Amino acid sequence: MQTSGEQSNNKKARLVVKRTDRLLIAWDIIICIIFAVVGVLVAYLVPGIVNSFPRAESQAQLAMQFVLGVLLGCVSSVVKIILMRISLEKILDMEKDGAASRGKLHAFGRFGVTLCAVIVAICLPRIFDIFGLVAGILSLQLAALIVSRYPMENDKFDSKGNKLYFHSKKRLS
Repeated sequence: MQTSGEQSNNKKARLVVKRTDRLLIAWDIIICIIFAVVGVLVAYLVPGIVNSFPRAESQAQLAMQFVLGVLLGCVSSVVKIILMRISLEKILDMEKDGAASRGKLHAFGRFGVTLCAVIVAICLPRIFDIFGLVAGILSLQLAALIVSRYPMENDKFDSKGNKLYFHSKKRLS
């Protein structure tokens, strides 16, 4: 059974997870839009790029394939963010013994989402560009990097300017 202090910490952790979830999704979508715009510009501005991609017959088709690949990667990233939030909420309710194994199981589920997106892009190369898919999937890592540097309204900092997580003296690495 959890004490009232642990319940209070869980409530704070849930708020952090919820805010971080929203920020990650927003930044992920912004980064995917940037990747899609850059891909379209490259498809139209780089001469002879269509010849490098045998599955594209025109610049418009190459641009569309790239944008659809980014869209597929972005959708898989957003699904992974949602699954991560659900996983963290369930783990916060569990005892310490089962939380680690449950976390690993959920991580495999998120990996499965990425694997499904890659399989779809490989099986449908005339629709989804694999480079666009990779850009969409990597947008989650860039979004996580941005959000980790993003100050929250209740953040506390130590004398050296390091963020204190959950208002403790330890700094997470």
